[in-house]
Amino acid sequence: MTGEMACARCGLRVCETLLVHLGLLRMEGVDAS
Repeated sequence: MTGEMACARCGLRVCETLLVHLGLLRMEGVDAS
């Protein structure tokens, strides 16, 4: 169970970081254009 919880937390962190990076890329793209 603990392993699954750790995987879930890591997955959420990865999703959050990806969303943040995507948001920054979108902002940079808008600023560039």
